[in-house]
Amino acid sequence: MQIFLEGIAVGLFQRFQQDSPDPLMRDLITLVLRDESRHAGFGVIYLADKFRSASAAERARIERFVGDLWRLFHDMTASPFGGANDFLADTFADIRHRLQRIGLELR
Repeated sequence: MQIFLEGIAVGLFQRFQQDSPDPLMRDLITLVLRDESRHAGFGVIYLADKFRSASAAERARIERFVGDLWRLFHDMTASPFGGANDFLADTFADIRHRLQRIGLELR
């Protein structure tokens, strides 16, 4: 959940920064993005260590949970997570990358 929620937060703030006409707001969001990215990075480091040390049964349970969560987000957004310049595609590509760094492959 941490990877998904932090990933979505980063994606939303990137979108707000990109679309904001106010230079001060863009500068503030830059600082928020730096902080959110740091949270996500710490999560990857922590979760990768936990995942490596989990039992085979626990790893299987986590993989099922993450796969179910991925499909839930896909169904909720009715998005194939694809397409150029697609906000969701970029956000979920980043989430997928973070999950892979932990050692989780989506199937």
